[in-house]
Amino acid sequence: MADQIKTLKIENYEKELDRQKMELKNLQLQIHPHFLYNSLSYIVTVADKPEAVTEMAVHLADYYRYCTKKKAITSIGEEVSYAKAYLSIMAMRKSLTYNINVSESLYDTPIIPLILQPVIENAIEHAIEERENAKYLFVKIYKLPDGSVRFEISDDGDGMSEKEIELLLENLHKKNRDEEESVGLWNVNQRLINYYDSSAGLRFGRSIWGGLLVSFTILPKRTENEAVDC
Repeated sequence: MADQIKTLKIENYEKELDRQKMELKNLQLQIHPHFLYNSLSYIVTVADKPEAVTEMAVHLADYYRYCTKKKAITSIGEEVSYAKAYLSIMAMRKSLTYNINVSESLYDTPIIPLILQPVIENAIEHAIEERENAKYLFVKIYKLPDGSVRFEISDDGDGMSEKEIELLLENLHKKNRDEEESVGLWNVNQRLINYYDSSAGLRFGRSIWGGLLVSFTILPKRTENEAVDC
């Protein structure tokens, strides 16, 4: 009986790993070609400015190097570096002011990959770009007394009403995503809940600028099996 239980646990664990790999692969596939096209177009427009060309090329290399990795677990430090590469690219192409506030003591904290950037991308596309003169984005990552880590992404867009937030949460918690819904937020929310627990899902509120505040809180896991490539 003990052997059967052990075998069942191993099978369930392997199924969980396979599911996580598929979720990550689906998110990697959503990397839009137009992001690369627009960035390359920017390089063409500043071809007479070698420093700008070099800067954009470096950020693009960092961006695609990370988002194409097949790692089951990464670190907050790597997630932040990836987010900075993305934000640096967007700041060069658009009117965007951003700040990332995170203590270096959290850099080695393990986390599932491609969690932070999709939320940031959503804020830029659906908040900042849709409101005239909106340009601020603030990322804050900090540790709570119970050892969990909280992530907050704020913007100065139009924000969302309580009814809109309620509908968004309803859609994000569907097991299957509707075609017209954002794949980024849905994927992030599903992966947070599946890997950690239901309390790790995305939360929404109002930012200090009157825009949207998106947050999630995780309790980091540390096991040998999680620190391997897919």
